[in-house]
Amino acid sequence: MRTAVAAILLSVGLAWLAAPALGQVETAGPQLRITTDPDMADVTFDGALQGQTPLTLSDAAPGAHLVRITKPGFRDILRSVDLAPGQRIALNLAMEPVTGLVLVHSKPSGAEVEIDGAHRGATPLLLTDLPVGRYRVHFALTGYLERDVDLVIEDRTPLYLATDLTSDSATLTLNSTPPGATVVLNGIAKGSTPCTIERVPAGESELEVTLYGYHPFKRTIRLVAGQTENMTAALEGVPATLNIISVPPGARIYLDDEYKGTAPVTVDDLGPGAYRLRAEQKGYDTLTRPVTLARAQKRTEEMRLVSNAGSLEVMTHPPGVKVLVDGKDRGVTLANDKNDESLISAPLKIDLVDVGERKIQLVREGFFGKTVTVTVKRQQTTPLQESLKRRFIPDTEIKTPQGVFKGVFIDEDVAGKVRLEIRPGVIKSIKADDIVSREPIKK
Repeated sequence: MRTAVAAILLSVGLAWLAAPALGQVETAGPQLRITTDPDMADVTFDGALQGQTPLTLSDAAPGAHLVRITKPGFRDILRSVDLAPGQRIALNLAMEPVTGLVLVHSKPSGAEVEIDGAHRGATPLLLTDLPVGRYRVHFALTGYLERDVDLVIEDRTPLYLATDLTSDSATLTLNSTPPGATVVLNGIAKGSTPCTIERVPAGESELEVTLYGYHPFKRTIRLVAGQTENMTAALEGVPATLNIISVPPGARIYLDDEYKGTAPVTVDDLGPGAYRLRAEQKGYDTLTRPVTLARAQKRTEEMRLVSNAGSLEVMTHPPGVKVLVDGKDRGVTLANDKNDESLISAPLKIDLVDVGERKIQLVREGFFGKTVTVTVKRQQTTPLQESLKRRFIPDTEIKTPQGVFKGVFIDEDVAGKVRLEIRPGVIKSIKADDIVSREPIKK
């Protein structure tokens, strides 16, 4: 850029001033040669337009004159020139361009500015050196779409050039019900709801919203550059699961008075909240308790029942006796560890016997039955030991040369010798060689 007045190359004078030769009579008028950089500037001489530079004025009268140089886009130049008769003066003028005052802003700031391809700095930017004319201003900022704006400078009047840049990505404002969920976008954690996520890449993105006790919210979203999207993720709660066991097992389970099965039992698809759990089993007190469940909770409740009955411990002689309590079959006494029917049986434990007086019947084939009454107490074991009297009922007939024998078959050894009880307490041994026939006696 050319300097101001000091840079104006004013040469008054005498580049083509030629002094007349000695003795020559001066008769020619003065001449003024005007050139400018740049040329094609308008020249006004004493208020009259004379043409454009470069220009030679030959008909000017001697004396003082006012020269005005004008050209669009350049500052005017005024010069006073004093011409003498026959004088030749060269006036060479460097014109100073008119530059604008432009304040360049962008939102957001920090955008790099190029003007007609030349880098000029980052916004906010004050430009003072642009000559009058039309320009193309280019804005570029990482994360935003580039933008071109036209600028026209006509004079020195200050101009304000501002532009809003559009993000090259999208913005996502995300809420969830309930709030407080963790947000992951394209595998990167973005905080908790509610939140605003900026710089979301244009195109498809994978969104995941998670909160304990709720099913994950997963979506593929598609956004365009500059878009601001508002979204609410409605989270679906994960039901709770309740496992119920009872001691002893097999109790009938009720949840809020609704039968759920016999323990052990699992109840799922339960919402969060308070429930009333009840266990019932014959011979035990009913047990109830409150249960509070949270979302997605997996809980196990043990219903340990307290017996409201007693028990019996029955031993018989001989073993193998069926025991009936109030007419219901409750088991058979077994032989002791020596497996000897001549000894008393092993104890038969009968649980869950209703308290109070109970009628006990003892029955075995070949023996006279017996009925006794016992008193059963709550959570106590009542012992009972009884002997049955055997019936004498012949079941075998054996013919021998000595005669016919009827009685109760006892056993037979490897040699074929048979022992037969022919009368209560009277045992007869019959050799195999003496047996003509052996037949069962029908009952």
